[in-house]
Amino acid sequence: MISMKMCNKSLLSRYSFSINRTHSLKYSNRVEVKQEKSSSSFRLFTSTQQVVNPLEKRRKHAIYHSKLRGMKENDLILGTFADKYLNGFNEKQLAEYESILAIIDIDLFNFITKKQIVPKEIDNDVFKLLVDHITNNPLQYDSNFKKNQS
Repeated sequence: MISMKMCNKSLLSRYSFSINRTHSLKYSNRVEVKQEKSSSSFRLFTSTQQVVNPLEKRRKHAIYHSKLRGMKENDLILGTFADKYLNGFNEKQLAEYESILAIIDIDLFNFITKKQIVPKEIDNDVFKLLVDHITNNPLQYDSNFKKNQS
């Protein structure tokens, strides 16, 4: 236990903090000081930093950029593809997918829908898997929708 009198003032003055409803002070450098309601003493806690696997960080980045492309069609195509396949990709496959994500939206859409010839840089196994994903109805739309309406 550290009482407020014993607490180093320079320690507290170095960090910007905010007080939330649970009477805890959260600091920007991951140090937390909690005040117990029954006494005027404080406890100093240091939280452990999460160690993130670099491959997992790249994977999360790719999933995020798959869902927020700018063109709604690509958001749906790449978002459903990323949800289904990206967690099983190894480093090589993830690098190939990142090269696909680097392409401008309209060009990528034209490559996927075969309106333009696919360049050799992205014509790889991951791109073929993406094209297969699209042909297998990723959004699960009913292909007999118009027939059922009449």
